[in-house]
Amino acid sequence: MFPKRKRHVPQRSCIICNKKAPKQQLLRLVLDEKGRVLFDERQRILGRGAYVCPAHACVAKLFTKHGDKRLRWAFKGRVRELPQKTIDRILATIESREGGNATDE
Repeated sequence: MFPKRKRHVPQRSCIICNKKAPKQQLLRLVLDEKGRVLFDERQRILGRGAYVCPAHACVAKLFTKHGDKRLRWAFKGRVRELPQKTIDRILATIESREGGNATDE
């Protein structure tokens, strides 16, 4: 009968490399009320989000001066800290995605 319509897939940009990708393929970061960056693994936490590619290069740059600058830009300067617990969760997620759709540029 009628051809199936393609569903809209939300696109987001990585704050490090500006590469656009489907929202579900990127890692989402949010701020808590104390200004700490949290990893939103299920992409459900309310609030302003920032997205990062699951590529090792982009995640590694999060912990540099450039990454800090991009986080402050994405969260409008309200970042106080990037806790070690958050870093560990991001790295564990990347490791678990290694066999899947994670890319390393």
